[in-house]
Amino acid sequence: MRFRMSLSTSYESHSRAAGKGGDRGRGARRRSAWGRAMTASAVLACAVPLLLASPAGATTVDQWTASSGDSGNAATNAGETVITASRASQVHTAWTSTLRSATPYAPVVLGGVAYRVLTTGNTNDPSTFMATSAKTGAKLWTLALPGGADYIQGMTATSSKVLISFIGSTHPGGVLAVDTAHHSIAWRSALPASTIAGVDASYPERPCTDGLRVYVPGSSNVINAYRLTDGALLWKAPITFNSSGVQNRVDGLAVGNGFVFTSGEEGVIAYNSGTGKRSWRSAKGTWGAPVVAGGRLLASSVTGIEALPAAGCGTSTCNPLWSTSVSAADYTGATISAADASSVFLTYRTTRAGGPTACASGYIGHVARLSASTGHLQWTTSVGDFTTGLVHGGSTIWLFNEYLNSSCVYAERILAYSAAATTATPLARLDLPSSYGGYPQTLAIADGTLFGQTWAGGRLVAYRIPNT
Repeated sequence: MRFRMSLSTSYESHSRAAGKGGDRGRGARRRSAWGRAMTASAVLACAVPLLLASPAGATTVDQWTASSGDSGNAATNAGETVITASRASQVHTAWTSTLRSATPYAPVVLGGVAYRVLTTGNTNDPSTFMATSAKTGAKLWTLALPGGADYIQGMTATSSKVLISFIGSTHPGGVLAVDTAHHSIAWRSALPASTIAGVDASYPERPCTDGLRVYVPGSSNVINAYRLTDGALLWKAPITFNSSGVQNRVDGLAVGNGFVFTSGEEGVIAYNSGTGKRSWRSAKGTWGAPVVAGGRLLASSVTGIEALPAAGCGTSTCNPLWSTSVSAADYTGATISAADASSVFLTYRTTRAGGPTACASGYIGHVARLSASTGHLQWTTSVGDFTTGLVHGGSTIWLFNEYLNSSCVYAERILAYSAAATTATPLARLDLPSSYGGYPQTLAIADGTLFGQTWAGGRLVAYRIPNT
């Protein structure tokens, strides 16, 4: 048996909701084997922000260092200046790659270069790490990665290294570092041996880094901390169990303010990033991956969203700065999709009154913006039956939306709204061909490019404003 962490993105929310009826089994049918693989393992997103704060006159770095944007899972690129709210309607397909990605996550982007892992679909074959021009899609360079491994879990990046976790098919799993300057593998480290019977060391989750260490859940530990320079194991935080002897659910990781945060059944737990010591925790359990932005730790609860001081509160247990109920209607859980010092964006779905009909599913998708300082609801809109993958670039937010079209057939699209949205009318709509459909899918935005990684890694689509 492998160590499992609960899937913490909106993909599982979609999966749970579909299982309740009203979608006629569509979710399970569309996700197929890839969806099952994703449900079997956690989706933990972290990367290091290369510029935490811009000094006066400095330019914010334009980058996307993880599937969730940065180390705090904030899904926000404040350095994006090309695709703005005033020009969102001009965004069109610029290039498409049909090379199969090893993961369903959009690439990391640094300095105008998009990095991803390609696969043949056979774990015995070497996978390929590829650097691509974000603007043109041209291949810049490639590197063969060791075979006998599955790179589905994704990666994260610093200014000089890309960290990739791998599932071992004939050996323990672990994490490796690609040196982007020298186009080589800098180091490769395995997960430590498991100390729990029945839990093996084949399956790491996605790596996370603060620029000094790399944090990887796996084996019998919720965190394994490695030194970034050489991959040496520094400390471990073991799995915990509840009073019934059942493993405590853990949904995700985030890094910020000198801590590594986990969220889940025990609530938010803050570990000292240098030593691994538990420093403080939240007062109650949470759901989904934690988000660090603007000095706040944001987490979902059963009823809504709460904010905690990311630096802690001076005691071992911290109460929320604010707590907001998302919806009075029956809803399936909110995903904190993008955040900064002023705003927090959410996607969630509610059940449709009266249930599904021939041309309406049993659910309604929602997007909302909250004040980061108070939790007050500032804007909300309803669209289609499912919203997911929301990202924030500059003055615009983008998200996937599933809906029933005029022919009563499920379809998908990408929608854009102003980050200061006050109306329900999208700034832009990119309709996806039926061959692009299915979940999970993810977006990234950097270097004037909106990346859309389609279901099962089948296509990577880059959207840009012409002549930029």
